[in-house]
Amino acid sequence: MKKPLSILLLFFTLTGVSMADKNILLLQCKDKSKEIGNHFVEINFKTKKAIVWEKNFLIANVDSNEIELEGKGPILKTWMFLNRNSGKYETNIEVMSGNDKGQIEYLSEGTCVKKEKAF
Repeated sequence: MKKPLSILLLFFTLTGVSMADKNILLLQCKDKSKEIGNHFVEINFKTKKAIVWEKNFLIANVDSNEIELEGKGPILKTWMFLNRNSGKYETNIEVMSGNDKGQIEYLSEGTCVKKEKAF
């Protein structure tokens, strides 16, 4: 009786780990202008959160062509648009002024490739 239970426990443990990895996308991105340099983007589809430039972002929208990430701060609002087909990205910022919307400015663009986890 113990042997079948331990096999089932092992099976569910291994399957759960492999399912968890499917929810996380790790990208290595290279800035076109090289001002920002290389950076990593980690997107967790389960929690709808992402880490870009070591800052917290939220997943604003996902469709078959694009992933839209949004980072909010007290003064700056940042968007990152990732093209799922080409791997190209673009980031924009908006400087907030009080309750009014600010002006949207282009920040950077580049290309991302899927990166496998090292651990």
